[in-house]
Amino acid sequence: MSIPEYLLKFGELKYMKSFVEGNIYFSHAKRFREIEDELRRGQGDKLEGKAVVNSTRVRVTDLDNPNNVIDAKVGDERITVMVESVDNMPVFCLTGLYNENFCVEENRVIVNKNVLETIKEHFPKADTVVLIRKPAEFIHKIETEFVCKVVHEKVQYLNMNPVGMEWVKFVHNGNVEKLDGKTNYTMTKDNSHRILLCKDLFFSKEKEYRLILPNELISSPKIYKFSKIDNAEIIEFDKFCSNGFNI
Repeated sequence: MSIPEYLLKFGELKYMKSFVEGNIYFSHAKRFREIEDELRRGQGDKLEGKAVVNSTRVRVTDLDNPNNVIDAKVGDERITVMVESVDNMPVFCLTGLYNENFCVEENRVIVNKNVLETIKEHFPKADTVVLIRKPAEFIHKIETEFVCKVVHEKVQYLNMNPVGMEWVKFVHNGNVEKLDGKTNYTMTKDNSHRILLCKDLFFSKEKEYRLILPNELISSPKIYKFSKIDNAEIIEFDKFCSNGFNI
């Protein structure tokens, strides 16, 4: 797991000030899907927490009752797969900067223009950037101050309509078995949060890094309170785009 060199959060000034004070707004897949209908694709995603697959055969097993198996042929068609628990799993989204996403000019970090132009297009109300200079310390704060499990990882960008083997290999639980001469990959509820770490190639320039609370469920977006974020800097978005920031 690779932690970015820097973490960024884009948004409106009043919300970014609240974030730096430790008020972290977690949303969920259901809300992200609604946002595409209400506002725009980019800020929202109709396939959030879902996968479109080509399938001729579907097998569903109840882990609490292994004898309860549904095995059906569905024909050569696409079906949409969704895990119910993922719908309400809290997610917090940031932008992760790795070395390939910026350059250094005269002791200033200049972010790739493609990233910034995408953020402007997808989040037109964003007027402020929160720069987190020490991502590892920020993540450690979340992990130590929150009593439940925290998963953090950069988002993988793949073809999602339909998904291919890259998606299957990424989300499965690590167990691979041979059945009837074929290779079978299994996804369980314990590993279902990995669906939230895959998004379509359309979103790839957002360079998203996510924090997920896999053992929590929320009925609507929720603010979790943490202590003030250290080493965070609030920068005007336009200045950030034109001048970057000091190392």
